[in-house]
Amino acid sequence: MNETKWLQFECQKCGDAIEAKEERLGKLVGCPSCRQVTKVELPLVAPLEDVRKAAPQRGPNGNGVPIKMGIPKVGSFEATVSKKKAGELAQMFLAGLLVVMGYIACAMFGVKPPKRG
Repeated sequence: MNETKWLQFECQKCGDAIEAKEERLGKLVGCPSCRQVTKVELPLVAPLEDVRKAAPQRGPNGNGVPIKMGIPKVGSFEATVSKKKAGELAQMFLAGLLVVMGYIACAMFGVKPPKRG
């Protein structure tokens, strides 16, 4: 039997949580809160319940930070890292995000990015 999977995401207009069937991914739906049309998207972060479930997995002295990363239908992993390592991971993620945004801006304005090496 095929189980229906649901996605939880935020309304692009009001920010309220919305649930939609996975097959609606990329399509427009109405927000029950603000009644505006919004696009069904993959959430960028894990749901709060998942983070809370991972919290007890902290290190023996309570200073570990649980992380969960993944892409639906591809795979994911969970780990507990030190606070310092968690900060480094956050910085690397933000740096990568800035690089991607730079390439998108270059493509939008027709600017060729510099060659590497």
